[in-house]
Amino acid sequence: MPYLQHAEGFSHATAAALMLVCVAAFTAAAPLVGRVARRGIAFENRLVVGAGALVAVAFAVLALWPHAAVPRPLLIAALVILGLGGAVSIAAFDIARREAPPHAAGAALALVNCGGFLSAAVGAWVVGRLLPAVAGPAAYQHAVAAVATVIAAVATLGSIHLARRRAAAAAYPKRTLPLDDARACARST
Repeated sequence: MPYLQHAEGFSHATAAALMLVCVAAFTAAAPLVGRVARRGIAFENRLVVGAGALVAVAFAVLALWPHAAVPRPLLIAALVILGLGGAVSIAAFDIARREAPPHAAGAALALVNCGGFLSAAVGAWVVGRLLPAVAGPAAYQHAVAAVATVIAAVATLGSIHLARRRAAAAAYPKRTLPLDDARACARST
């Protein structure tokens, strides 16, 4: 909301109302994300990487917009994309749970949760350090959106790396050792 108030010049009430666009997009996209993600690793990978790239592009457009105020339709489109990105980010919990060994699933989920909060905290800290150095709404807009763009780009690159690893692992299923096959046969008799 501070971005909408300080960079875009909206009142507190208008900024809060605009944030509802983001929440509505999240709410509408979440069930669709679940349906796409359950189709398999390839669909989930495309979804996560695609949404991450869209979020990075949305932030980059806000950061690079040449004027102090972004046109409202473009701003609303960016908020919709951010809501979609938030809904897709929930897939990270499912990926972590599924990819981790059963005994480490809780730790994997905790890392995903902490990673999200850490990126938000680092972004807030960096923006807070930049604010005294910038003057005016346009400078604030560029500083905030540039930091968010970097965070979204790093997350997208991480998603691409994970998607490649998951695709490679799916292409070569785990082989069982002959001893494991013998134990499985012994249990079935």
